[in-house]
Amino acid sequence: MIRTTKTSPVDVAREVPGMGAYARTVVRLHPRPGSPGVRDSHIGGPFLWPAGEEWPHCAEPKYAVGSGRNVAPERPVAMTAVAQLYAADLPELAFPPGKDLFQLLWCPGHHPATSYNPAFRLIWRRADEVTEVLAEPPVPHLVADTSYVPRPCALHPERVTEYPWHEELPPELQVRLKGWDAGEPLYQDWLSVVPGCKVGGGMSWEVTDMPPTECGTCGAPAGLLLQLDSTEWYGRPGETRWQPLEEEHLAPGTAEYRDAHEPTGLKISQFSHGGFFQCTASFDHPPFYLAQ
Repeated sequence: MIRTTKTSPVDVAREVPGMGAYARTVVRLHPRPGSPGVRDSHIGGPFLWPAGEEWPHCAEPKYAVGSGRNVAPERPVAMTAVAQLYAADLPELAFPPGKDLFQLLWCPGHHPATSYNPAFRLIWRRADEVTEVLAEPPVPHLVADTSYVPRPCALHPERVTEYPWHEELPPELQVRLKGWDAGEPLYQDWLSVVPGCKVGGGMSWEVTDMPPTECGTCGAPAGLLLQLDSTEWYGRPGETRWQPLEEEHLAPGTAEYRDAHEPTGLKISQFSHGGFFQCTASFDHPPFYLAQ
């Protein structure tokens, strides 16, 4: 099914000299509840996982929502399958040479050792090397936070243009943009970083100042591989650019609206968003996660 983003109300590259160089294409994934299979790109569905490969587990203490305390599991907890992306569907994702399948797992809960973010594993593989698929992946015996367990969702990719969060821009462009915007949130709300689940681009930093996004190993720039979001769009229905045109008729409070607005069921970082970053110089350097 097609999901279409509204056309930008203004051409900021024409209105603000210098902005054209910062336009970038991102892929809105538009997850919607469904029944994806192991050969599909998806969020929350089954993985193409080799039968003979050990499933990742996590032995770290977790903050258990509702209990108000950290819980040390009596045995390692199986990680949850979060996202699986194929290069055939999403060539914009920066795959390592020879790899065509991205798989993301995390432990469903807040971990003190990672600033109360989920502990995660990011795996790259060749799909055709998986000859026998694991039939029954383990499930976590301890779920410290159910809001980190996604519903199975099929994806409906759409390519759109975004512009960087204002803190990413050179100081002179920030000044020029602020003068053009005249204090209105037009750039931030309608033209800048795309909300929702997406591949590529950048993140918004409305809660905190933008943190460093350099590789912790070599200092090279790190790129956003995947953003996961609690909602598909922000703002009131019908008054935001990011609500797909095909879903503007949905009435708030209905199940159909919730499936479109909060499709994955994820509630990240107090109903916000988080992103997975990878060093642009080497895939051997560990990826990292930042949240708002």
